[in-house]
Amino acid sequence: MFVTYALIDPRTTSVFYVGLSNNIVKRYAQHCSLQEVNREKNAIIGGLISQGILPYFRRLDMNDTERAGRESERKWIDAFIAAGETLCNIESTGRQR
Repeated sequence: MFVTYALIDPRTTSVFYVGLSNNIVKRYAQHCSLQEVNREKNAIIGGLISQGILPYFRRLDMNDTERAGRESERKWIDAFIAAGETLCNIESTGRQR
């Protein structure tokens, strides 16, 4: 099962990242480890951690295949951008961090 999810800043309730995983517990821990290449996402999560809080994790969709999951992830990225959210997904900006 592939889960499309959002990371949310609990201070503002803004979505700052949309992702896909077939192991959401492991993936959430990876985000919170701050060891990933996406510096912008790391900065947001690091700021939260420095205040003693963690990002909210919200499941958006579930799919049986990775392909369907990738389509769902793209759909949600586009929807949040259209709604005015500022995402730090590399895929949403086309820039490497």
